[in-house]
Amino acid sequence: MASVDVYGLPVTCMILGVCLEASYTSLFHTVPILIDYRQCGKKNPVVMLIVLFNSVAIVFVVFEVWSQFGAQETCVPVNFAANLFFHLFYLLFDVFMLYKSYVVTQFNKFFCVFAILSALYRFGWAFGDLYLSQGQWIPASTVNATGVCVFNQNPVTGFNSTVADMVADCLATIPAAIAVFRMGSIASTFSEMTMHLFKENVVRTVLIVILNSFVMYAFATWTNGFFLFILLSIQILVYIKLLNLELYWIGGRKDILRNSVTTGPTDPERGPTRCDGSSPVSKGWSTFSGKAKLFSKKDSLK
Repeated sequence: MASVDVYGLPVTCMILGVCLEASYTSLFHTVPILIDYRQCGKKNPVVMLIVLFNSVAIVFVVFEVWSQFGAQETCVPVNFAANLFFHLFYLLFDVFMLYKSYVVTQFNKFFCVFAILSALYRFGWAFGDLYLSQGQWIPASTVNATGVCVFNQNPVTGFNSTVADMVADCLATIPAAIAVFRMGSIASTFSEMTMHLFKENVVRTVLIVILNSFVMYAFATWTNGFFLFILLSIQILVYIKLLNLELYWIGGRKDILRNSVTTGPTDPERGPTRCDGSSPVSKGWSTFSGKAKLFSKKDSLK
């Protein structure tokens, strides 16, 4: 028997099905781009993170649905796997946001230290939650004729894992905010790029902070497992959609760079069309390749 009311399962499974569709669509667009970079002997951390995030999201959703149909033999291991990929899912989102901000800071060492500490803080609570939260099979009784698999969430590790996500998201927004105030002496093209990156981070952070605040409130006050699982499913969907907005934001970065550089034929669906990276599309992606310079050294965030 499922740990969520049987009448609620179609709703939650439908939401998680949309999650799968969103992740598969993103992989359809980003895997060819990643292959193009690999064939050119180049690396793009953001593309790799998007591919990894969506791959983890697919596995996570599969285990999350499976956990709702847990039998006595699979209850504990399936719930552990679902919890493991749950934390990998959110940790990768945090790393993605922090890395983008690291690029905005011109690879500033001080920000790198804070970003690493933030990621380690999130990892620590994830590790604790994997140890303290687990699935449990409740045998058949007069109340439940078939037995039920439930997930016992530790309230301390669950709460602090969400707080750690919010800390990472807020930290990721600070560099973009600072960069906007320092744009006065920067060339116009890079000023537009910085403002674009600022909008990306602010949109994501505001939505994530609002969502996570509501999730913490709900898990502290709600008692209906059906509504909590629906809320968790919506949270997963929002995270997937927000990270994959990168596929939309790349268009804006591409337009900004195309205004300053016009080169050769491009394939907007595939990314770089030449291994010299001269395509405006590849330049849009390579803004986060680890080698891009948004500012001159004198404008670097100290």
